[in-house]
Order: sequence, then C-alpha cells, then structure tokens
Amino acid sequence: YSMAELFKNGSAILNGTFSAASSSEVSATVTGIVYLNGSTDYVELYGLSYTSSGTYSMLGSYQYQSYFSGALVRSA
Repeated sequence: YSMAELFKNGSAILNGTFSAASSSEVSATVTGIVYLNGSTDYVELYGLSYTSSGTYSMLGSYQYQSYFSGALVRSA
C-alpha cells in the first residue's frame, strides 16, 4: 500500500489516494486547494509506501521520487 497526506500548520487536512502497477510498484497522490493566510501558514507533504514483500519502493524498483507543486490561486 502507499499513502500521501498533506498537513497545514502541523495538522493533517488532506488524505491521498494510491495506485499499484504491481506488488512492488505503488504510488500515492494527494491534491486539493489549501487556503493560506500569506504570512504564517505553512504546508507539509508526507508519503509512505510499503509492499507485501516488505520492500519499500515509490514509483519503480528501489527508486524514491517525490514531487510537490503549488500555485497562487486568487480572484482577479
């Protein structure tokens, strides 16, 4: 299994979904819109992957890859 979770100011706010290409290749994704105050709010992203064989693997055999992106969304 795998999981991804997004935290705002130290508290979990969004849980992700997971997919498995095989028993040894899994990936997790979390998406959402998070409102920040512009000065003190912060976000953190955590991910975990565990296969039935006990081998940890993200997005391919023994390759750990993480991607995080953000964008400013506001009214015009």
